Amino acid sequence: MPHNAEVSQFLDALLRPWRDDLTAIVERGVQEGAFIPQDAIGDFTLRFSALLDGLAILRLRQLPKLSRKRLIELAMNAARAELTQAPCRPAGACGAL
Repeated sequence: MPHNAEVSQFLDALLRPWRDDLTAIVERGVQEGAFIPQDAIGDFTLRFSALLDGLAILRLRQLPKLSRKRLIELAMNAARAELTQAPCRPAGACGAL
């Protein structure tokens, strides 16, 4: 079944505390001046959660053969890149990749 409301509710209840904790951590880091998010915190949280999901799937499938240490390193590098650079305002001001 492509969509099951019960499963969606279960997954949301399971993942919401993690997303809320991540949001609180980033908000605190911003208040303390440790983080400078490029976008809204909710956008970062969504992207970072998706990245972690993807890395977890790679680990579960063992494709490619990445160590837990390497996956953590990849995730932390992505978070660091997003949370420690000054935002590009107006959008696109930093140039194309």
